[in-house]
Amino acid sequence: MEWIFDNDYEDTVRYTLGKPALGKGKKNLVCFGINPSTARPDELDNTLKSVERIAKRAGFHGWIMLNVYPQRATNPNDLHNTIQNDIHIKNIEHIERVITDYNATILAAWGTLINKRDYLKQCLQDIYAVSKKSKRKWVCIGNISKAGHPHHPLYLSNEELPKEFDIQSYINSL
Repeated sequence: MEWIFDNDYEDTVRYTLGKPALGKGKKNLVCFGINPSTARPDELDNTLKSVERIAKRAGFHGWIMLNVYPQRATNPNDLHNTIQNDIHIKNIEHIERVITDYNATILAAWGTLINKRDYLKQCLQDIYAVSKKSKRKWVCIGNISKAGHPHHPLYLSNEELPKEFDIQSYINSL
């Protein structure tokens, strides 16, 4: 499988990173975190190693990491204070292409970080609107948190498998 990797010229924004499987009958796990950190092709961080492991264990042929907001930040406190619409719009374009082009199940994996900035909820609503057009199934790993959010994959047992996630109800609760 070939890497897909889309970022900006300065590498301050990453839109896509993954090893998707192409072809009839191939299934891909598309994971949504809040924002990208330092991972690159052949240089996966612990989050991406977890996503790759989850995809393999759950019987997916490939995986792709996307994010609610594409700004690279190792600390989510460093995210833009206000949304940068240009990168959000470009992020939605990349997301729509990935969701349309690959046979994908979508893994909700952003944890409580969705509350880090007010604009992240609107970004997620835009992502959900794109996913509805392609009728993609949403899943999560483990139980929903006490605060009602899907867990980040780093903080779960390696034995957990994806299970259905009611994204519509989640969006309505935001």
